[in-house]
Amino acid sequence: MMSEARYRLFGLLLPLLLIAIWQAASASPAFPTDTVSNPFAILSALTRLIADGTIAVTTLDTLISGGLGLLLGAALGGLAGIAVGLWYSAERLTSGIVEFLRPVPAVALLPLALLLFGFGSLMEISVVAFAVFWPVMIIMRGAIRNIDPQILEVATALEFRPFDRLVKFLLPSVQREIFVALKIGIGVAFVVAVTVEIVVNPRGLGYQLVLAQVGLRPDKVFAFLFWVGLVGWSVSAFLDFIEKRLFSWHQMER
Repeated sequence: MMSEARYRLFGLLLPLLLIAIWQAASASPAFPTDTVSNPFAILSALTRLIADGTIAVTTLDTLISGGLGLLLGAALGGLAGIAVGLWYSAERLTSGIVEFLRPVPAVALLPLALLLFGFGSLMEISVVAFAVFWPVMIIMRGAIRNIDPQILEVATALEFRPFDRLVKFLLPSVQREIFVALKIGIGVAFVVAVTVEIVVNPRGLGYQLVLAQVGLRPDKVFAFLFWVGLVGWSVSAFLDFIEKRLFSWHQMER
């Protein structure tokens, strides 16, 4: 059987082939150099952006705003999901407002967020938190409802306080669902953060994409697009690594 390393190596063949074709096609007179750059020029632009610190500063801006929005949205969404998962009365009370607000696109809140917070990090954080809140809440609600009732009965019989029930019984039972919620939340947070910067917030990776487009620099546009994808992949891969280590450690303990 083919090893995992070989599978990964073969997985790189298609992207490398496409890049080679792209580079070869750029030598043609018909190649639209005003709108599309070639891989060598994109790599050169990315190298310059890294060297002059632009990549570092803008990436940090996006990660801070997106990260804080993720933490806020995930925390509130997780608590709301636990509440409506445990108490059906809480869901009945909130079902109307949840079904009204959940379909609202996060970017539709930009005018309101601008009125409340103006340009800057607070505006971006609020929009990201709104976007992250809903998927986390829905996943946690389903996870809590699927917990074995006997676990809750044991916690009740032992007369644990509500906080102890949450920490010692509920959260350990939904660890995998928490990681799923975080993965989805990270993807949503990053997409929304970059989108907000493209549309209205003059900072971060999204804003640099707009500047490159306005300046008619396709090499920079592609360089920033590549970097955005690389950052998103790196964050997701890091979370996968933590998840595998955590659950493999738990299995070894057992």
